[in-house]
Formats: sequence, C-alpha cells, structure tokens
Amino acid sequence: LDYTGAFFGCTGLEKVTFSGSANVGWLAFMGCTSLSDVENMQNVTQLGAGAFNMTAITTADLTGLTGETLSTSITIEGDTSDIGAAFMNCTRLTTVILPENIKTINFSSFAQCTNLKNINLGSVETVGDYAFEDCDALQIANLINATDIGNSAFVSSGIKYLRLGESLKSLGLYSFNNTTDLTIYYDAGEEAWEDKWTDYT
Repeated sequence: LDYTGAFFGCTGLEKVTFSGSANVGWLAFMGCTSLSDVENMQNVTQLGAGAFNMTAITTADLTGLTGETLSTSITIEGDTSDIGAAFMNCTRLTTVILPENIKTINFSSFAQCTNLKNINLGSVETVGDYAFEDCDALQIANLINATDIGNSAFVSSGIKYLRLGESLKSLGLYSFNNTTDLTIYYDAGEEAWEDKWTDYT
C-alpha cells in the first residue's frame, strides 16, 4: 500500500497500524502533530522524503526497509532530489532502529530531533548534510564504516563520543560545528571504545 501524501497535515490523527507491507511515501504523515502511536512500523519497506516530519512518535523501528538509503528520492518536473527529512522536527523521537542494509542517511533526516538518543549507525557509509542538526540528546555515534560525512551533519548536536574508521574519505564543512567536549575515536578498536559504546551497538 502506498501512503504518499495521504495524511499530510492531519493534526488529529493519533494512531496508525501497518498491518502489511507499506510504502510510506513523500509527505505521507508530515504535520500529523498528534501522531504518537505507530504500530508495526517494521512493515514499512520504503520511506519517502518528509514521511513522518513533525509527528509525535517516540520510537521508529525501520528494520523492514529494503533499500540502502533511509528515504527514497523524489522527482518533480523531471528533476530528482534526495531530500530526506523523513523524521525532521520529531521532537519526541528518542530511539531509531535501522537495518544493516541502510548505507545512507539523507539530508536533514533527523534534524531538530532534540530528544533522539539511540540510533545504530554502524552500517552507515554516508551521512547527509544537516542529518543530525540540533540533536541535543544524541551523545554517541558509531560511524566506523562511514566514508562521507556531509556539511553540518552534526552541527549544534550533543555529540560527545564519535567513532570513525579508515574508510572515511570526506568530512564536510562545519560537520561538528558548535558541539562541545567532543572526543573522536579513530579506528581505535573495540577495547578503547567499549566503555562508551555499551548499549549503542
């Protein structure tokens, strides 16, 4: 079932149940500010740009996503854009569970998710521009397989412990601007990292 734009701006919508495979397309639930209860989110196989932007969800189990990119690109008047912003401004979101096949976190995917604390990024290779901007509660990120980290990817976030590896090729402008007390573990191995990583694998 394709939900593209279906419930855009439905401010009174509080609960959604995905009983079967679902394509939560572009702007599907954007602006559903009362939507806090999403059952069977693991049935979502595709996620579009802005799909849950400005909702009240607290946990996003995205283990059913089938592609390598968090949200799919959109085409407007012949131009294709990898916009992202799937969970932008979800200020109550605390936990995101990603499948290992996800390699790319799009532009502004979790920007302004001020309470986001737990997200597994170990398989991620590309972090888009502004992906975690203003994520105040996000203190730990394991990006051991990252090759590219975009401009302002973690700008003004609460990031304190960051793990990077030899695969890193590109670090964008202002990637960690306006962060404080940041410690970077560069290919340090498990022993140096384990005290900080604990439950964030």
